[in-house]
Amino acid sequence: MKIKEGDKEVLFFITMPPTYPELGPPKYELSAPWLGRKAKAKLLHELDTISIENIGEVSIYLLIEHIRGFVRKLPPSDSIRIKITKKTPCLEKLNCPDITHGDVIVDRKSVFQGHAAEVHSLDDVKSVLAKLKENKKISNAKHNMYAYRIKQSTAKGTAVVVQDFDEDGEAHAGSRLMHLMKVMDLDNTLVIVTRW
Repeated sequence: MKIKEGDKEVLFFITMPPTYPELGPPKYELSAPWLGRKAKAKLLHELDTISIENIGEVSIYLLIEHIRGFVRKLPPSDSIRIKITKKTPCLEKLNCPDITHGDVIVDRKSVFQGHAAEVHSLDDVKSVLAKLKENKKISNAKHNMYAYRIKQSTAKGTAVVVQDFDEDGEAHAGSRLMHLMKVMDLDNTLVIVTRW
């Protein structure tokens, strides 16, 4: 379902499991690449709250109207559209690190594939992500969640770790991936998990 408010559009994917609405909430996913990570996490949290509070009731209309109201109230800074294309000049000049692709794993109705690259800067991270998105199958996947950790030395010789993650609409996936990388003490690495 497309939910449009002005020039902002959210794709809302809804699945109604056999337990809906009597015993459980509907399952849903959002696609809004223009929406900032914090705003998207806040919206998903609010939708989860509405779903749980309305178990036993038909709640899809409430969810859709909440999304519409949320988008309508967004300040301009939360709705900056970021578009990376093959022809982005700054990315063409970058040397893309080698990318290792894992085996495809099928679990229930989802298909997953992991990708990893050695990265030493944010430019490396951007370059790898742009290179992966040149593959139409990967760019059209439901989710491309990722996490990276880069160890850098300061002028004083101390080590600093630059790290971040993006869940791409897959709740908690990026933060769990980051946690696993910390536990494994994995530095200078970018890990991407694609889910179809």
